[in-house]
Amino acid sequence: MDESSNRVSLIVLLSVYFANFIGPFGGMAILTIMPTLKNSLNTDISLIVFAITYYSFLIGIVQFFSGPLADKYGHKRVLILGTSIYTLGCLLTAFSTDIWSFIALRSIQGLGDGLMTPVGIAFAGDLGSKEIRGKILGGLNSVSAIAITLGPVYGGFLAGLDWRFIFFAQTLLGAFSLLLIITNFRGFEFKPETFSNTSILTPFMQSLKNKLVVYLAILMLLIGISRLTFYTFFPDTLSMSPYNFSIFEIGIAIFLANVGGVVSSPIAGYLLDKIGRAKTITIGFIIFLFSLLEFAIFDLFTFWAALAFIYGFAVSFYLTSIQTITTDISDETRGTNMAFVSAVSFTGSSFGPAIFLPIYKQYLFSGVVVAMGFAVLLSYVFFYVVKREINKM
Repeated sequence: MDESSNRVSLIVLLSVYFANFIGPFGGMAILTIMPTLKNSLNTDISLIVFAITYYSFLIGIVQFFSGPLADKYGHKRVLILGTSIYTLGCLLTAFSTDIWSFIALRSIQGLGDGLMTPVGIAFAGDLGSKEIRGKILGGLNSVSAIAITLGPVYGGFLAGLDWRFIFFAQTLLGAFSLLLIITNFRGFEFKPETFSNTSILTPFMQSLKNKLVVYLAILMLLIGISRLTFYTFFPDTLSMSPYNFSIFEIGIAIFLANVGGVVSSPIAGYLLDKIGRAKTITIGFIIFLFSLLEFAIFDLFTFWAALAFIYGFAVSFYLTSIQTITTDISDETRGTNMAFVSAVSFTGSSFGPAIFLPIYKQYLFSGVVVAMGFAVLLSYVFFYVVKREINKM
């Protein structure tokens, strides 16, 4: 397959989309079964929370290495390796007998997830030229948003039968994804010859020296912090007086935020290719900033559905823009660039709720979103520094 082609085979595109679907789909499913795991594995909630936090942290750490490995040995090879390890980890985790075996075996799954997720995004960037890359990445993020939306429903249904069925099902999905990659990517491999005879640290150091990559990592970090902080404090806010939302109503609010992401990603992708990267990310910044400040302006009790939808729309719009620009920077270090930006966001965002917790206690949710709004405003300063370089790409 010619990378410069503006026409991408539908089956190839769907295969790489599916590879990026199974990780967030399974991850959201697990978040819904914490009480079930607590009872089944005879443990307390603190260890369940530790297991989930540890898994996320492991994925972030592995991502720092997945990109350099992909740029040295080939994107397809590392994607196959990551999917294989993820699938094996899912199968083994299904046979966990206690919380410690659950954590240990799921670490294998996390290792595979950390390898395949950023490389899958980079691989999507390999499939087409810059003229259509925005649409490809927009579709990819829309698929990820669908996975996040459906994951809790899927997890809740299977957990009603047996929580182990989730991991058996993920094993089948992983095996199917592996089959799609192997059969549909024959003859297609993106492997920069630049790093064939170098250390895996070489592409990492080359990526780190690029100030555009570093600035995009900062922007992605702020998105990650905002998203995790939102999903931590928004449900808690709705559950308290004067709102007193039920669990079902809170679920609807989160669902609407995810639907916003499904809608916005292809729109962002279209604009990226139509009006350019810099203009689109500027639009995304304005929408993102408004989506935060609106919570301090409009009454949450009356407008909660619209506010949740707009926030989800804004996050995915901004995310799609940053990911697309990241994949544009360099063909040779595309995997490393995407993995580094993703790893910084993944590991750093885990501290978001702890950072904003004092503000939440003092000023409630409106105080948190205003503080995040100022953080996003600061992020645009970083973007403005490299805006000229983006326009030159």
